[in-house]
Amino acid sequence: MSFLWPWFLLLLLLVPLLIALPLVRLPPRRAWRHALALLAGFSTRLRHPGYELQATTQILVDIVAVTLLMFASNGPASGLGILLLISVAAGSILLPGRMAFLFATVATMAVIGEQ
Repeated sequence: MSFLWPWFLLLLLLVPLLIALPLVRLPPRRAWRHALALLAGFSTRLRHPGYELQATTQILVDIVAVTLLMFASNGPASGLGILLLISVAAGSILLPGRMAFLFATVATMAVIGEQ
């Protein structure tokens, strides 16, 4: 029974949105984007990912973001590459086992690929 309440809430909020969509003068693509964003927001609340998945995803996204910043600011000579050490260190503290090697490998490959 506790699994059904988010679907009921989604239905309760999505039906008025679909009824009001023709009244709002949004372009059709924008209206679909808003509806899909609302649906995606509720579907992520239905499933709570585990701690390891969240931490791994965050560290990998952090490595990609720092690499993109490094690419946008003139490569490794900019000094932003040192921020990758913070991401790898945080990942090795937060996650057990060999995940630190994964983060170090991804960061190393990102720097090598960026050069």
